[in-house]
Amino acid sequence: MPALRPCAEPLCVALVGAGRSRCPLHASDHRGSRTARGYDEDWQRLRFWFMQQPENQLCRACALRDRITLAIDVDHIIPFRGRADPKRLDPKNLQPLCKTCHGRKTRTGGV
Repeated sequence: MPALRPCAEPLCVALVGAGRSRCPLHASDHRGSRTARGYDEDWQRLRFWFMQQPENQLCRACALRDRITLAIDVDHIIPFRGRADPKRLDPKNLQPLCKTCHGRKTRTGGV
């Protein structure tokens, strides 16, 4: 009988078998790897280029609030739906954001 271990989800007490890290309840909650979610080498190249552009040095959301904050994240204005979605690598669908604004948008779905 294969060894069982606790589900990787914090506070979950379910046990899972070999080759699994999460129980069936939490398996669908796992986001997958960065590459599996569409943030592969093509994305990394586009992100690097985008952040090098002078107009993308400051957080766009902070600028709308009359604040000056250095941008460190690149955000998809309209979320993409999979690796084949043309919005994934479209520079017109990107905006520079600081960590705070990007986190806010990610949590709430808007800036």
